[in-house]
Amino acid sequence: MVSQRSGCDKSDFIKGPPNGFDPRPCWLIFLGLLLLGKRTPESVAMKKIMIPVIAAGLVGCSSAPTEQEIDAADFGQSMTEEACLAVATPFITARMGDPESVLFEDLKCYRGLEGAVPVARVEATYGYRFAGQVDSKGIIGRYSGMTPFSGIVRDDGDGPKVVRYCIVSGTTDYRFCIPSMVE
Repeated sequence: MVSQRSGCDKSDFIKGPPNGFDPRPCWLIFLGLLLLGKRTPESVAMKKIMIPVIAAGLVGCSSAPTEQEIDAADFGQSMTEEACLAVATPFITARMGDPESVLFEDLKCYRGLEGAVPVARVEATYGYRFAGQVDSKGIIGRYSGMTPFSGIVRDDGDGPKVVRYCIVSGTTDYRFCIPSMVE
């Protein structure tokens, strides 16, 4: 039996994970330290180097399905763009800092997919892909700028619902998106 542990130390980044070890907490801690650490000239320089490297690694770990996988995929029941957006926009609105101040731009919804992201353990998801840009007032009561978002709405016979989404995070210099599945 393989034992599993959580947490990490510096040796996990050097040796690599032993069997049964889940490296996600280590990378999340590393990313958190990188983004939330003290602002010194050295840390700013390190962030300018490491954030694109991490983003490239995450993008490099995403994958598009083959034509055969797409042809065999189940996209759920058919729906109109209006029906799709009627589910997606309230869902995204509820996840913003100030839901009453939410603004949307460039909204679209079409039959499509979001690719697999193995590093986040997210499989390719088929349905009706929604995308656009969103903004809402932050803690100080000001709009911070449009942020891209996307996701999948599916109707498996019990009504359309969001099953996967991603709201881009980060600064205007470095943006990243780790998809979230909805139960």
